[in-house]
Amino acid sequence: MGGGYAVDLEALGRAARGVRATVDQVEVGRLDGVGSAPGHDRLGAALEEFATRWQQGVEALAEDGRAVADRLAAAEAGYRRADTGAARGLDGLVRGAGPDPGGG
Repeated sequence: MGGGYAVDLEALGRAARGVRATVDQVEVGRLDGVGSAPGHDRLGAALEEFATRWQQGVEALAEDGRAVADRLAAAEAGYRRADTGAARGLDGLVRGAGPDPGGG
């Protein structure tokens, strides 16, 4: 028989919350309007293009991060349901077996 495995449910939950918090912080840092800052048309246009592409990349990463966080949270919830169901099943077996033969 195999050795099985263990899942740290608290770690899954912390990971999901941590990824979400990081995504929230990253999404706050926008670079809107940087093109007008230098006072030079060509430099401003280059900065604006950079900022636009940067923001697109950040949004793609944020979307991926949210998907990872959702999957981590779903895994945690699934394992918790499985644990609860298994515990209920074992409890039913124990209760259905009758009185404890070792009990007084």
